Amino acid sequence: MSRFVWLILPILAVSAFAQEKLTATVDRTTLRVGESLTLTLTFEGSASGVSEPKVPPLEKLQVAGGPFTSTSFTIVNGRASSTASFSYILRAKEAGQGMIGPAKVVFRNKELASNSINVTILTASASAPGAGKDMKGGAADVFIRVTPDRTTAYVGEQITLTYKLYFARQIASPEIARLPRATGFWVEEISAPQQLTLTDEVINGRPYKAAVLRKLALFPTGPGELDVEPMVINTKVETQSRRRSLDPFDIFNDPFFQLGRQFEAVELESPTVRLNAKPLPQTGVPIDYDGAVGSFEMRTVLDRQTCKTDEAVTFTIEIEGTGNIKTLAEPRVSIPPDIQRFDPESSEDIRRNQAKVAGKKTFKYVLIPRAPGLQEIPEIHYSFFDPERGKYQTITGGPLRLQVEKGSGGGMLPSGIAVASKQGVENIATDIAFAKTQAGSFTIPGRAPHRGIIFWMGAAAPWAALLSIVATARIQRKMSGQQRRRDLLRAAFKETQAAEKALKTGHIEQAAQHAAVALDSMAESAVGQPCAALTPMELEDIWRSQQLDTELLQMIRDVQDECDRARFASGTFSRESAGQLVRKVKTVYAGIERLLGKGLL
Repeated sequence: MSRFVWLILPILAVSAFAQEKLTATVDRTTLRVGESLTLTLTFEGSASGVSEPKVPPLEKLQVAGGPFTSTSFTIVNGRASSTASFSYILRAKEAGQGMIGPAKVVFRNKELASNSINVTILTASASAPGAGKDMKGGAADVFIRVTPDRTTAYVGEQITLTYKLYFARQIASPEIARLPRATGFWVEEISAPQQLTLTDEVINGRPYKAAVLRKLALFPTGPGELDVEPMVINTKVETQSRRRSLDPFDIFNDPFFQLGRQFEAVELESPTVRLNAKPLPQTGVPIDYDGAVGSFEMRTVLDRQTCKTDEAVTFTIEIEGTGNIKTLAEPRVSIPPDIQRFDPESSEDIRRNQAKVAGKKTFKYVLIPRAPGLQEIPEIHYSFFDPERGKYQTITGGPLRLQVEKGSGGGMLPSGIAVASKQGVENIATDIAFAKTQAGSFTIPGRAPHRGIIFWMGAAAPWAALLSIVATARIQRKMSGQQRRRDLLRAAFKETQAAEKALKTGHIEQAAQHAAVALDSMAESAVGQPCAALTPMELEDIWRSQQLDTELLQMIRDVQDECDRARFASGTFSRESAGQLVRKVKTVYAGIERLLGKGLL
């Protein structure tokens, strides 16, 4: 053992850091429009003192993700080196000869530039790239699988797609770069737990961790073969370090002596899903069929059984079941002529937390009886196509009866025309009204009406009223927007408190989950719209268009990355790191609250 120590000490004594330099490499130089490559900027030197590089000039390419950073420390043949890697995912925008210009970093007040790289971009291919192909040395280490509950359905019938992420190595900072496009479908997103649940699965004899990313309910709007385009995810995957030398004394280049883990930026793409939509049967179609598909029940009710003339009565129709609730058409209702009917107010209560989209759609009518007596609303029929049974069904509601007593009014419509009663129409005049033989005068003799101030005041009054209404509406809209921002900030504050409470009890992942929810509420409060479905590039564009603090946006992104690492890299996130994460969330909250207080939001 002593000989070994004396052998190592001279090596350490003569070690020196390598000369600093910045190198740019790509995983491929030929790609097609819409495909991606990984640009890696490697700084060799003292990685602790280097700044994040500026994005290099790009031609025919755009940044789709990154930077993803990693550092390492090695000793090769007695020479010490410390490296920092910054990886970017670049997507090809157009065909032609593309170029990645020199990237620059600042190290000890000295600017270093990398080499430039030329790439060839071909026209888009008809076939989309497979999932995980952009990762070096192991396309099966991480991938996305899409599972439909059925591949053939009737028009309007639900098809559920489940997107699952599988990984055999540790991953970090996954983010959705592009949502799946489903042209020809009505899409409803099925609610899933905010915190991803990991399960163990074995595929082709290899164990994987699996997590459900997204569930979509698709309703075909027309017959034929329809494609659902891929979902794209950017993430970082842990790589296995390899020995660089056969030198038996090069023990510090072994992965055991590496400082920190090595991660590689990858882009994952789910496969395209082809589905077949069958047309609805053309036989046995009810006369009143309006396109509803699913399984439903109907309930009709009046809020009272007796009333007086000119009193309002609420007539409610509820259609409940499984199917595309939002597209259910209004039932065909026949109202007696002695009852004045107003257009219905409709509302939906949709449940998306189960296998089938279900819920209830309500139609509320305001009815005003204008004549006394027993009034009857005839039976209501509603037809739909049941895909499980493969045939059309009709449900009924009613009939309903309403006893109307004579009120204090005259039973007149707002227009002043009397409603016909069962006794018939009475004659209100028995003579002929003679025609006027001389024309009348509409002006005061000797005076033109437009020369008076009252005429012009009357002409300007409607415009003044209109301007006042518009100004009031704008003020109310602005005040309601600010109130919503304050409500979102309050929700973020509560989530931050919940994160602190979870941290005190030792629930690290739960604290990170509360912190992530708080960040989403803060970002939505800042930009004024939900950010869960926005890509990082879209969020940055909206942020810049509203001229908000870019440093605050960068802080939100950094904290979101740490939240993702805590959720996906189970067991590698310490309590101290979680405490720093919660403190950063509180700093972001203070920044958003400061902008709102200054009226900048």
